[in-house]
Amino acid sequence: MNYRCLVTDSNGQIRKIVRQAGSEDAAAASFLSEGLTPLEITLIQTSGSNREKSIGRKKLLEFTSTFSILLESGLSVKDSIRMLLKITNDKKLLSLAGYIEERLNKGESFSKIIGEMKSTFPPLYRGLVAIGDRVGTLKTVIPSVRDYLIREKKIRDKLVNASIYPLMVLGIALTGSAFIAIFILPKLTELFDGIASAAETDLLGRNISIFTGISLIMFLLIVSISLILVLGQKNKSIREFTDKFLLTIPGIRSIIQTIEIFNFTFSIEVLTGNGITLSEAIPEAASVCRNTVIKYAFLEINKKISTGSSLAEAFSGQKVIPPKVSGWVGLGEATGNINTIFTQLRLYYEAEIENISSRFMGIVEPLLILIVGIIIIILITAFIVPLFSLFGTII
Repeated sequence: MNYRCLVTDSNGQIRKIVRQAGSEDAAAASFLSEGLTPLEITLIQTSGSNREKSIGRKKLLEFTSTFSILLESGLSVKDSIRMLLKITNDKKLLSLAGYIEERLNKGESFSKIIGEMKSTFPPLYRGLVAIGDRVGTLKTVIPSVRDYLIREKKIRDKLVNASIYPLMVLGIALTGSAFIAIFILPKLTELFDGIASAAETDLLGRNISIFTGISLIMFLLIVSISLILVLGQKNKSIREFTDKFLLTIPGIRSIIQTIEIFNFTFSIEVLTGNGITLSEAIPEAASVCRNTVIKYAFLEINKKISTGSSLAEAFSGQKVIPPKVSGWVGLGEATGNINTIFTQLRLYYEAEIENISSRFMGIVEPLLILIVGIIIIILITAFIVPLFSLFGTII
């Protein structure tokens, strides 16, 4: 077991040390024998509940970056993990590194440990580590994984940042509409019942019913979409149906294709750059695709290649793969520069993702302003104008 310890030396200086020991008392005794006084000894949790708990992509990138630097400095895998335990104070990283060290000390391979932690490490990460461990290139693979995570974070941050403002405006508009429908409109009905004619009361009642109905439909629509997305992560059939449906929507289809092909080509570039053959690299790269339809398409391509089909034929036979990809792959196959072509495709689709983020902001902002404007116009024509008309009649 590993313990995170706070000790003082003979000069009164406080030091942080990670110590492996059979118990807390054994750890304390080891410090006393070295002339150190233990102030605090905390077990680094590596229980089953923490082993499979995802640490998040941000922490995973931090772990991989630190681990990569230690490996590049010449340390072995075991020594790098042990050093990581000493230099980090993050509880999640300590738990992860402590668990890995515990299993390494039992004689298990690093690739086996990572391969079993599916909720912590993404498919490409596990695949690259397994291949690197097998062919002896782990020290060059880990920096490639780090670069992949950095690129993925960069793209994800751009898409998230591009979505924050539009979603915030839409959320405020929907929240305001719900507030009006629940609290304001019933008060208006009571007011009209007392001072308006039957016809005016009926008109306002119809307007209130329409507005409340629209608000309810929008709320149910948002809840349904959220529920489908959540269930899609747990149910294979729902996820496949959702992925297939999204690819039938023209604008959404191109965005999904761009992101997935970038992930695929980047993975191919990393794998082949580390000595993996294309036939081995394709199924590993396909595993990083989140859309199941596109993932199955790449697996089908690999199946056709294994039966003797050319790359160009295999790619062109998949409708979800854009024709330009098939064309470029065919060109690379004909010239014998297939690895260069995948690099060019990766660069092209990386630039396309940047363009999508810019276009997304340019389209969504005015669209949401239009939606908010329509809501305001509806409120004015349906409720404010009748109120002014009524007050004019009373005066």
